[in-house]
Amino acid sequence: MQGHGSDIMIEVQGISKRFSKKNRLKENFREIITGLLMAKDTSEQFKALDNISFSVKRGEVLGIMGANGSGKSTLLKIISRITAPDSGKIVLNGSVSSILEIGTGFHPDLTGRDNVFLTGALLGIDKKILNDKFEKIVAFSELENFIDTPVKYYSSGMFVRLAFSIISELQSDIILLDEVMAVGDTSFSLKSFDKIRALSESGKTIVMVSHDPAIITQLCEKCIILKKGKVIAMGNTSEVVSNYTEEAVQSRQEHLISENNGNLALAGQIKSLYLKSIEVLQEGVVKQEYSNAQSIEINFTLEKKEEMSFRIALAFNHQISIPVFSATPARAIHPKQLCSDFAAGIYHYKLSLPPSYFNQGIFTIDLYLTDDNNKLIEKIIQLVHFKVVRTLDNENVNDTFNFLGGYSGPLVPVLEWRAQKDIF
Repeated sequence: MQGHGSDIMIEVQGISKRFSKKNRLKENFREIITGLLMAKDTSEQFKALDNISFSVKRGEVLGIMGANGSGKSTLLKIISRITAPDSGKIVLNGSVSSILEIGTGFHPDLTGRDNVFLTGALLGIDKKILNDKFEKIVAFSELENFIDTPVKYYSSGMFVRLAFSIISELQSDIILLDEVMAVGDTSFSLKSFDKIRALSESGKTIVMVSHDPAIITQLCEKCIILKKGKVIAMGNTSEVVSNYTEEAVQSRQEHLISENNGNLALAGQIKSLYLKSIEVLQEGVVKQEYSNAQSIEINFTLEKKEEMSFRIALAFNHQISIPVFSATPARAIHPKQLCSDFAAGIYHYKLSLPPSYFNQGIFTIDLYLTDDNNKLIEKIIQLVHFKVVRTLDNENVNDTFNFLGGYSGPLVPVLEWRAQKDIF
């Protein structure tokens, strides 16, 4: 169903979808016609989507995240009309193009050139317009040497290059992307980032599925989290992704972290030859949430059982996959006091991080130990995590300026600024 004259480009109203366990997520024409998917034996069915509702405005980029099997790809297929819902409806206010499973919409025996014109014809694009845009499509895809090769010989990255180049240049009103950034090289991903931003700024509406919190955080204003076919979170991307990554990190650390009166405790849970304990503290205590307006301390203990030298580095990451910075005693204010003693014994370290330094979100810490020749002795990934929340307690910081609803990036440090006005 399509609507007109509304700022809402996609309206999803109570969508539900069942699939047969025997046939997984595959439907064929005969099943649709005969209704075999809705067999009476409900024990052989599962709900891929369960009463999903949301809307997307013109020019918005909506991110969809969730574990494998949560219903992300099924939802995109329903929006793009490849699959019909069992109940509910979708109202679309414009034309739709999509990149779903690799190769979807391409005829494998046709060349890249032929598939450009085939895709354009399916989208209702006039052949003259396709001729005018063809060279730009090929140039963006960087497939000039393979455009007359049958696409069945393309790699997955080449498929995505061509598909993304087509739909970004033909510019339907609504664009659906399923894990586009997960395939392809870095340079093309950067071009795709820029193109998605440009499409959004031009008024195109984009819905994209990704497992990568970094991609969703950078490109999407709003985000939806699906779990077992249901929406479990929806709203501002920074907040939604923060909560989602917190749950993911906690699951990842089940073998390292035990609950102790509601606080995170690592004592006795660390599988390390050298690290004995680590704590994230604020005002001297371990917390569930840390204010970004106050200093944060990282305290950890290492034990050397014999005389040896090793170098220490803590790597900080935001929302699991976004590297932020590394800290090492070798770059401390007084490095010789921290790096010169190689004798056996127990060493206690304290790293202080200043107030108004972190943005809100989930931060994880990785530990690296190397010898003097930079040979890795030990590394522990996602050793500990902590959640930072934005507060306004720091009297030295004017935080009344609300930058586009929130500050981007993992850090919002207080820096020295200077301005000078010309005098005429």
